[in-house]
Amino acid sequence: MRLKNKRALITGASRGIGRATAVKLASEGASVVINYVEQQELAEEVVREIRGQGGDAWTVGADVTNRKEVDQMFAKIKERYGRLDILVNNAGLGLRTPIEDVTGETMEKLFALNALSALYCAQAAVKLMQGGGVIINVSTLAVKKSLPGIGAYRAAKAALEALTRQLAFELAPKNIVVNGVAPGAVETDRQHLLSPEVRKRILESTPAGRVAQPEDIANVIFLLCLEESFWIRGQILNVDGGASLV
Repeated sequence: MRLKNKRALITGASRGIGRATAVKLASEGASVVINYVEQQELAEEVVREIRGQGGDAWTVGADVTNRKEVDQMFAKIKERYGRLDILVNNAGLGLRTPIEDVTGETMEKLFALNALSALYCAQAAVKLMQGGGVIINVSTLAVKKSLPGIGAYRAAKAALEALTRQLAFELAPKNIVVNGVAPGAVETDRQHLLSPEVRKRILESTPAGRVAQPEDIANVIFLLCLEESFWIRGQILNVDGGASLV
């Protein structure tokens, strides 16, 4: 167990990549805080799965775009553990809107959940990472590839990537390592929204020969949590089965 005695918070951990990350880190010995905002029952399912495997996990409901709720969540973590070693900013939102139809309200919503939430959580986490720690932000390959209707989402995630590099630079003296991962298409419970044509195109453009599973992304996040990865700083790693090569 490579993460024994580590305390980890994963935002948006009731489903998809967040859920897989929580299960993976817990399987490696970390005590895991499962953050959710609406899907409490799904979050509790993750806790039951982890505890069923002998791990330690519990849930904290908080809207990570709300500074007050973020502070309350971290206060609970401090009360329970006294510290935090790992923060995975996974919570995010994707909307497809033609660029000419994007409104200020849409941009504000996307920036709040995809970038501002990561800033709020990182600021709060620093106070509990007095001996050092790891922060990992989940971005998307879409930042680097132009696709129809993702302009606002792409801009928000690009802001997250810039924030990742800045956090890595400013927090390095505190022994806090900050990186990001940029997944390509991932087989989550939302993939049913994709048309057969889009799914076929994704498969054809992925050299690895299949669509990623949430566990594929979780495995890389786990690797970035290890001390052996501490010389990697401020990087956004493409975790895409080679899709960025096409």
